[in-house]
Amino acid sequence: MFAIQSDVAQNVAQALQITLNPAEKRQIEKAGTDDLEAYNAYLQGLYHYNTWSQEGLEKSVDYFEQAIARDPAFAKAYAAMAFAYDLLGEYGYLPPDEAVTKMKDAAHRTLEIDATTAEAHTALAVAASYYDYDWVRADAGFRRALELNPNSAGTHDWYGIIFLSPTGRHDEGINHGKRAKELDPLTAYIRSDLGWSYNLARRWDEAIAECEQIPDIDPNFSFGYWCLGMAYWQKGMLDEAVAAYERAVDLAPDHWQVKSELALAYATAGKNVQAQSILEELEEQGRQGYVTPAALALAHLAVGDLDGTFRWLDNLEERSPQLIWMNTNAAYDPLRGDPRFKELMRKVGFEEPKLLPEVGSD
Repeated sequence: MFAIQSDVAQNVAQALQITLNPAEKRQIEKAGTDDLEAYNAYLQGLYHYNTWSQEGLEKSVDYFEQAIARDPAFAKAYAAMAFAYDLLGEYGYLPPDEAVTKMKDAAHRTLEIDATTAEAHTALAVAASYYDYDWVRADAGFRRALELNPNSAGTHDWYGIIFLSPTGRHDEGINHGKRAKELDPLTAYIRSDLGWSYNLARRWDEAIAECEQIPDIDPNFSFGYWCLGMAYWQKGMLDEAVAAYERAVDLAPDHWQVKSELALAYATAGKNVQAQSILEELEEQGRQGYVTPAALALAHLAVGDLDGTFRWLDNLEERSPQLIWMNTNAAYDPLRGDPRFKELMRKVGFEEPKLLPEVGSD
């Protein structure tokens, strides 16, 4: 079946008189696995991964493990599992130290099986950005992944939203997000990430236009409403912002960062009691289990407690992935003149990131 699939792809390319470069030929010829049950488990894992919910991500890991149990040499299953662990750490469902260790282990295992797997290079680049704040290594990793598979929607998406936009290269980040959307227009998180790139570039109208389309693709994708809430909030459309954030929280009640931004929207709209209630809820959850320090910091900022904000932001041993967004996220504008914030950004590596030349430049 997999051989037929590869032959069909190559015949279509020939019929359309498309010249495939070596990297594209390698991608077409890769079967990944000859075990149909392993492949089916992998596809089910991708389905649950694309929900980005805690339950969905945990189920995706289970399915990827089933695929690997069937075929221990299934490189793409390891790579997909790396991304699942990344999101479990990014959104606070696992402590970051635990998540990044499992993420890197899965990515390195992928490269041991097949060093040309673009997704593994992308995963390690994500880890370098989110958890290690090593921007040179991250840039090189994303560029290597695009050399191996220039038509990877995921790599274009991650390169734009995790590297280029947080480092202030907004036009490039948006262009990579648009390319990801061209390659995969029906995956909700790719559309959401493009909306976030517009948000980080402070192009609110374009963010709203992009994010308002996401419910047509997946009405239960909470992160689309999160992106929309931020765009509305930054535009001063406070009723719409609160409604969008409330919908996001309804769909992802354990996503602490969304709740903290809802607290910010409540406070801006004059609903201080509701904002304080969210802060108290997050603090109680933090006493019982794990809550991302970035979420607690933003909730304190929402109620005007700057000392509480910096108490959590200084908690760098958590290696919170959310820290990289603060460089360009308008939610943190009230902190930008504070020396403590400038020092925090230097620790994350945002004083003067040493970037490589733009992809495609001479």
